[in-house]
Amino acid sequence: KRMKITGLALMICASLLTGFSLYDRDRRRVRTLEKLEQLLEEMETAVRYTATPIEEILCRCAENPLYAPLCFLQSIGEAVKKGSYNDRSFCRCLEENTAEMGLTTEDIQPLLLLGTRLGATDVEGQLSVLKLCRRQLAEVREREAQHCKKTGKMYISLGLCVGIGAAIFLA
Repeated sequence: KRMKITGLALMICASLLTGFSLYDRDRRRVRTLEKLEQLLEEMETAVRYTATPIEEILCRCAENPLYAPLCFLQSIGEAVKKGSYNDRSFCRCLEENTAEMGLTTEDIQPLLLLGTRLGATDVEGQLSVLKLCRRQLAEVREREAQHCKKTGKMYISLGLCVGIGAAIFLA
């Protein structure tokens, strides 16, 4: 009898943990979008106040531990160090690492636009595209934060209910 109760309790815990895992996945996505916004803000500041080439700015950001979750930056940093960075590298590195960062194709659309324009225009053009991209990312992040808030509770509750339902069914 004790084994049965222990098994049922473990089943409830496992389904509850599944709910928490789904909630954490969505929270990670929101945190990654926040990091991307911070990155764009730092890039905007560097473009505005320094005469540093965009490749150097990207390389410096890739080395910053604050941006470690943005694994596409490490790929860009490697490309810059190898001397193989070109106008398509930003988009390619971003697309290759989208899933690993927990993002969707919709999430990276503003960044793909940025990748095509980065370093291709004068300072004012780069500042305007960085600002536009940051604004679009903020909208995506806000929408995802609302979605995460709404569905997070649902995932946890559903995990608990499924676990309890299965325990009752098997008891």
